[in-house]
Amino acid sequence: MLSVGSKVMHPVHGLGTVESINEEEILGKKHTFACISFQDDRLRIKVNVDQKGSMIRPLIDKEEIDKILAYLKTDSVALPTRSSERYNFNLKKVKSCDIYQLAEVIRDLSAYAASNHRLPPKELQMLKQAKQSMAMEFSYITGKDAEIIEEELDNIFHTETIEN
Repeated sequence: MLSVGSKVMHPVHGLGTVESINEEEILGKKHTFACISFQDDRLRIKVNVDQKGSMIRPLIDKEEIDKILAYLKTDSVALPTRSSERYNFNLKKVKSCDIYQLAEVIRDLSAYAASNHRLPPKELQMLKQAKQSMAMEFSYITGKDAEIIEEELDNIFHTETIEN
């Protein structure tokens, strides 16, 4: 799954590079750890790749991008009306490391904001980070500029960056 030099996605830190993979013994059990750098080496984390829910995943295939863009155009789901419930509902999706659940967060929050609802700052930040994360991944895969991809994502919802 992972190899030194491969790119991975983390739901919070974005696009990272695997710097090393090592086996370590902890409490008598061997575990495989990957050291991953993010944000131009300003952040490094060590991830137990044997553990489920390690919050990293390999990049999607280029062929998957069109499917995700089509998925973004599907009907949004009804979100909880209370801001805190809505935030926690979407945070679980972001942390799932599933690109389609990330797409749901973008689609649903964009649709919610477009229907004349004001997004609280935390949700606005979540939407912005979700778009940036997706744009960063698509940019690396396609070679297109991430800002152009973010604009294309905004155009799907006929909005500029939603900042109510």
